[in-house]
Amino acid sequence: MNRRQFQQALVAGGTAALLPGVASSAAPAPRGRAEACIFLWLGGGMCHLDTFDPKRRGDPLLRKPGSAYAAIPTAIDGIKVCEHLPRTAAILDRGVILRSVHHDMPDEHARPTNLFKTGRPTSDTIVYPSIGSIVSHERGPAAEGVPPYVVIGYPNVTRGPGFLGARYGYLYLTDTEAGPTGLHPPSDVGAARQTRRRVLLDDLRNRQREQHEG
Repeated sequence: MNRRQFQQALVAGGTAALLPGVASSAAPAPRGRAEACIFLWLGGGMCHLDTFDPKRRGDPLLRKPGSAYAAIPTAIDGIKVCEHLPRTAAILDRGVILRSVHHDMPDEHARPTNLFKTGRPTSDTIVYPSIGSIVSHERGPAAEGVPPYVVIGYPNVTRGPGFLGARYGYLYLTDTEAGPTGLHPPSDVGAARQTRRRVLLDDLRNRQREQHEG
């Protein structure tokens, strides 16, 4: 684009904004109906090739790249996932798989992590807010006295409020057994239900430990 083209585009845009009905005819931005957002970050977790983005079967002995497991059909026509996700496959039409996410930062974890959690590449001058801080900024607390953004894990800049400021930062839970005073489970989560959840969590952890040891 040369200077003349730039000026023409600038004038056209300014004129359109002044014309009656042009600005008001724009459809309002859609807003979701979700009341909460759970962002589960599995750092060092399962590879996409062996979960939601399977490729042809590979063979380590023949040095043939590909997935380690077979793929199975899902509730979405033409979409397959790993054979070890049969329950997920059955209800996958309730979710969305993003297979277009990529970056050009090979052999480096920190910058892609920042890109994924903030939607922006690392900048030398600007610290961008994380998705949690953005939700906090847009939604605010669900009720008085309830923190809008809670982090369970380790804090770092990719989870912070960035230029939004500390007002939209997170409450950091260091004790996940009890938590700060004032945070209580919902009324429908009694002791028996909480115990079942802990038993399930312990079972998952034991299975993961057995797989690593095996």
